[in-house]
Amino acid sequence: MKIIKNSNTKMEFIQSSGVNSVFSTDITEICDLLLFEKGDFLIREGEIQNYLLFLVKGDVLMTILSHKGFDLALGGSHSFEVYGEASALWGEIPENSVRALSNAYCLGIPLRKYRDFLLNDSKFLIYIAQVLSRRLKKLSKNMLTHFESNAENLLASYILQNQKKGMFTSKLTITAEALGISYRHLIRTMNALCDKNLIRKESRHYYIVDQKGLAELSNKTYHFYS
Repeated sequence: MKIIKNSNTKMEFIQSSGVNSVFSTDITEICDLLLFEKGDFLIREGEIQNYLLFLVKGDVLMTILSHKGFDLALGGSHSFEVYGEASALWGEIPENSVRALSNAYCLGIPLRKYRDFLLNDSKFLIYIAQVLSRRLKKLSKNMLTHFESNAENLLASYILQNQKKGMFTSKLTITAEALGISYRHLIRTMNALCDKNLIRKESRHYYIVDQKGLAELSNKTYHFYS
């Protein structure tokens, strides 16, 4: 993690993200602009947070460690999102991790100085309650989807959510982790979709051939991104 000292860059992220709308007062002077490089942990399971974090740019993956020692993906984000609220505000030990899939910029509020400020801002606390409610609903739906769907259903949904102009843009290692399957199983499933003429492989990239067919195969209740 690096603290970015450029005040102009910080102000640009504050304005573009609309983070001040979450609070009763302007937080420009109390927040830091933080850079998490690809692979860095924004939050590490079992470690108390020093910052309340607002993702303003980049891609992150939320995971939880299974009892067998495997990281299971809970979802991801590539847009404005808050992380570390339970650990940050109420001192709870994080039970999941958040890792940067690309360079990720966050606006962070140092908790040693400003925890009381946050706990006394009713507008912010209402926002956090709404976030927690939304996450619980999403997680419940996705967990049920995992039980009811096979790998092809989930992969079809994931491809549709990670395509740009018909090209699937997610790295396969990340895709396997996101779907909770092995890399080998993922390749078999990608090949099965190719055999059904739903996608095709060209060099190192995959392209959607039949968008309608892929949508029919997908599970429409599964949403990887928040």
